[in-house]
Amino acid sequence: MTKRRDSLVGLSDCKAVMDAAVENPGLQYELPTVGAAINFRQRCYRFRKLMLEIEAERIGSELGASTKYDILVIRHIHLPEGTNEKTGKPWTTSRWLQFDHKTVFGKLHFPDGTEAEVETETVPPLFPLD
Repeated sequence: MTKRRDSLVGLSDCKAVMDAAVENPGLQYELPTVGAAINFRQRCYRFRKLMLEIEAERIGSELGASTKYDILVIRHIHLPEGTNEKTGKPWTTSRWLQFDHKTVFGKLHFPDGTEAEVETETVPPLFPLD
């Protein structure tokens, strides 16, 4: 049995938010409930995977396929105080999501003793302001 493939139309809300997040690191998105936030986050990752599959088909190889959404990390923020009554552990979810850009931590140390910062490719904005 084959697995149903997601559609771009069904994930268009994710695309709209993720497009804004690519241009605005630290973008926060509030949803009506914790369950809606969990579901939306999962759908955003499915959208990113779908876009990667489409790009791989376009170039004819999974190797080297990438999208502008690869830099996004989606986290729950504004976690409630205290612990979850069911698990007794601190809260890990909320109805707020934050879209951050992945950052590179660390420094390169070459055998000759020189050091350098890791340079990452920047993504140009979709809608330049100038």
